[in-house]
Amino acid sequence: MPDSRWRAAIRECLEALGRLAGAGRTVLEDEPNSAGRRALDALRRDELKLTRKGLYDALNHPITLVGYFDGFEARTALRERLFSRLDAEGEAVDLEHLQSMIEVTCDLIAAVFLSLLERPRLDLVSPGPHSPGPDRTLALCQAHLAGLTAKVSTLGAKA
Repeated sequence: MPDSRWRAAIRECLEALGRLAGAGRTVLEDEPNSAGRRALDALRRDELKLTRKGLYDALNHPITLVGYFDGFEARTALRERLFSRLDAEGEAVDLEHLQSMIEVTCDLIAAVFLSLLERPRLDLVSPGPHSPGPDRTLALCQAHLAGLTAKVSTLGAKA
């Protein structure tokens, strides 16, 4: 039954999201003083930009799921709402800012996933998107969140 399989995968994504949030909270633990931080931030600027892009990309997974279950219009409205919220965070120019972006992204994704789990059933809507499908989208989401967690952990380790 797809519904129970999708729910289990959403729960796994929430666990992966928790790991990303944890990595985000610890990214500043071993930061050097402000002069050292500026030098490191200059070296990491490209990495920060890539991580920021990865956070935006991570938002697409729950947005896509909403499209499968609620249709194209719901997907578009959710995309606009979530992206505008993350846009309000601005550019990730240093680790402190990135830490804030990670927290906001995790909160946004978790809210969508939890709202999906609260539904009595997860059924595909017609007309609506059906490809690549919830199974593939959820698998990609788990892999994406794991990759972001590793990247964020690496940024913290380079501090």
